[in-house]
Amino acid sequence: WLKIHVSSMMASSGILVSSFVFAALYLVKDRSASVKSWLNGSGIAARLPSLETLDRLTFRAILLGFPIWTFGTMAGAVWGEHAWGRWWGWDPKETWAAITWIIYAIYLHAHSLRAWRGRRTALIATAGFISIMITLYAVNLWIVGLHSYAKGAG
Repeated sequence: WLKIHVSSMMASSGILVSSFVFAALYLVKDRSASVKSWLNGSGIAARLPSLETLDRLTFRAILLGFPIWTFGTMAGAVWGEHAWGRWWGWDPKETWAAITWIIYAIYLHAHSLRAWRGRRTALIATAGFISIMITLYAVNLWIVGLHSYAKGAG
């Protein structure tokens, strides 16, 4: 279960990070439409796909990555039961994985509401990316827990 858990979490993280790239490009293009800058005209924003395309790409990446993240989290719970005798222990990594899951669930719900699509969902996808970075890196390096490499990790 460990290999399934880790490979699922890494695959879903890569997919969900790609959704952030699309969301960030959406925000750049959206911002350039309202501000005269080097971004619009013949600059970067003019070369980007349409806002609708960027929104759709963000959605599709999250639609693919979210179930894999869910499966990976569940596989981690199964492995945790075998390794530590518990399905869930609110370890910092487990907690941040749950927070990340909630953010992407909110994204999917918000995207189902036509009025929320676009800038709002791009911002939610950005929050998801930040949560993934905390889950994968900050927890490992700076917070003590079963999943961390910080000094004194259990």
